[in-house]
Amino acid sequence: MGVLGIVLAAAGAILYFAVNAAVQGIDLAMVGMILMVVGAIAILVSLIQGSFRSFSRRTVRHVAPPSAPPRASSAPYPDDPPMRF
Repeated sequence: MGVLGIVLAAAGAILYFAVNAAVQGIDLAMVGMILMVVGAIAILVSLIQGSFRSFSRRTVRHVAPPSAPPRASSAPYPDDPPMRF
């Protein structure tokens, strides 16, 4: 959400400060101001969420039980069926 806030704020700043075009029925400066405010709110929300996420994050280490040691011979296991060629 942080990147979206930056994009909204940048688009709003462009509309508010850099565009001099006139569109009938739409005030581009007001649209730019609204986009900048919404972008700032999105950035603040993402910062707040990130700060809470760091408090609740914990690391859990799972250790697998030791495996059985490998067998010394490569002979088939006694329970295996006989091999056919």
